[in-house]
Amino acid sequence: MQAEDGKQSQRNSEIRRLRQQVARLERDRDKFKRMSEADPYYNGPDMFASADAVSERVLHCNEALCAALGYAEAEIVGRPISVIYHPDSVEGAKKAFASLVSDGTIRDMELVLRKSDGSTLAVNLNAVTYRNTRGKALYCRFIWRDITRQKETERELRASEERFHQLANSVREVFWLMSLEGDEFFYLSPGYDEIWGRSRTDLMAAPMSWADSIYPDDLPQVIANFERQKRGDLVEYEFRMVRPDGEIRWIHARAFPVNDDNGVPYRVAGFALDITERKQTEELTAQQQRQLILADKMASLGVMTAGVAHEINNPNGFILQNGQVLEKYWLAVMPILDRYYQENGDFMCAGEPYTKLKTEIKDMTLAMISGARRIQEIVDALSDFSQSGDEELKQSVDCNEVINAAMVIIRNLIKSASNNFSLDLESGLPMIQGNAQQIEQVFINLITNACHALPDPSKKISVSTRKRSNDVLIEVCDEGEGIPPENLERIMDAFFTTKRDAGGNGLGLSISYTIVKNHGGKLTFSSKLGRGTTATVKLPAAV
Repeated sequence: MQAEDGKQSQRNSEIRRLRQQVARLERDRDKFKRMSEADPYYNGPDMFASADAVSERVLHCNEALCAALGYAEAEIVGRPISVIYHPDSVEGAKKAFASLVSDGTIRDMELVLRKSDGSTLAVNLNAVTYRNTRGKALYCRFIWRDITRQKETERELRASEERFHQLANSVREVFWLMSLEGDEFFYLSPGYDEIWGRSRTDLMAAPMSWADSIYPDDLPQVIANFERQKRGDLVEYEFRMVRPDGEIRWIHARAFPVNDDNGVPYRVAGFALDITERKQTEELTAQQQRQLILADKMASLGVMTAGVAHEINNPNGFILQNGQVLEKYWLAVMPILDRYYQENGDFMCAGEPYTKLKTEIKDMTLAMISGARRIQEIVDALSDFSQSGDEELKQSVDCNEVINAAMVIIRNLIKSASNNFSLDLESGLPMIQGNAQQIEQVFINLITNACHALPDPSKKISVSTRKRSNDVLIEVCDEGEGIPPENLERIMDAFFTTKRDAGGNGLGLSISYTIVKNHGGKLTFSSKLGRGTTATVKLPAAV
């Protein structure tokens, strides 16, 4: 009996001790709750909770956390804090909790919470551990901030940047963004690699190296606009740049300032367009306009030449006829004067001794007749050359005769260009079928080019004809400066010329090529720099 009473007394004592502990825990809980509720974060907009440092169970949470996740406070308090995390974040959260207990803080850690309906909530976590005087971790306080809007903004920004990069990468134009000082590129689109033929990486590593690619004549203008750009001015200009392979391209550039929130320029954005094709089209249009003007002038010259030829032929005919009559009269009178001279000796005539006058009058009449015939040849050649030449290519043409006719027109040019000119025309050359005026124009163009190519009159020009198989070959050779290999393939292109400053229009060889082609022939060139050029015309002999 006494033993039973002793056991009952022990149980009652244990119950009283447990009740005291429960009461103490309840007082601590209430105190902790009051302390938590007094915390400014408790009633703040951010999600807040505290958890036991050992058990990881939630001790308290604020209404903002319950509202954000859709739980009642009783569904969170007393449970492990990991239950509010999305499964993808649980492992990271547990590691973070262990680190928090040992290290004392968590700063700006991004995690994902799970709402009661299963949806997610992106948060930024900051946490701190509280310890007793002996340094033992008691509990941890957590503050989560909703960053869903921030994440959406970041996703939208990434999507926008991706769209921008897709756009920038898909167009040939060059887009760029750089510092106001021009010493740093923030963005440079892939179009730069294609248009400039250089690496974006190299330019971004050395931002000022862009000047190395500018065509020298355009560099001062580009630098001047670059300085305006650095002052925050809007600039727009065109220039030429040289690719590593030597190709020259035209660029249209536009740069404008990017202002900060106070309206002060702090960056520069811009774009560069390859307008080479447009420039070529403009040049072609201008050249075609010049060609039309030239054609009109040539038409006018043809009409004028015909009129001038008529006006010259009339008085020149009188000179030639009278010169021949005068020569006839002089030959008739000279025997009489000779007998008088033999009988009486020398005598004065028109203030000159007869012996001198006899020779001079003969030479003067011969020179008068020769000069008049020369004038007639030139006028006839100009008249033939000025004809339209639009007749069908059905004439029987003697290339030797055509070359001789061309020589009449350009003889003075040849004399001034070379002291060493040779003409080797093979006899018995077969005829060709075509248009004599057009073929003459080809020969004049080729010989004229040969004259212009000579650096001094000591250099040689030779023109030759010969028969080869069923073709007639005409060669015009000069000992001029030669044609660079890169130009040899282009010399027969319309409007291509290296002598535009000297009045060249780039049409002579193009027209010659077309004429020879229309005659069923070929026009080819061979050249060596410093040694000269040979132009070869091959025309089929008439059947």
